[in-house]
Amino acid sequence: HLLQAAAEPCLAALASWIYRGVVADPYDEFMLVGFEGVSPQSLAEDANSAYWTGRYRLRQEGVPGLLRPLAPLVLAAGKHIN
Repeated sequence: HLLQAAAEPCLAALASWIYRGVVADPYDEFMLVGFEGVSPQSLAEDANSAYWTGRYRLRQEGVPGLLRPLAPLVLAAGKHIN
């Protein structure tokens, strides 16, 4: 029960990212960080724009060990939804 309770906030943030493309991280602890001020309109001009490459990034120290091998895929999943 303790592990489940401890993992609940992380799993909720992960679900928010994977299913809605939203970083829900009120305490700045999640494995992803979003940077405001990068415009999604830049994607229309350049697929490798700052929005795609810089709007969301992995926070390496926040990636749980079990998710470390999957972290790039988790990042890409939410980016595609967003």
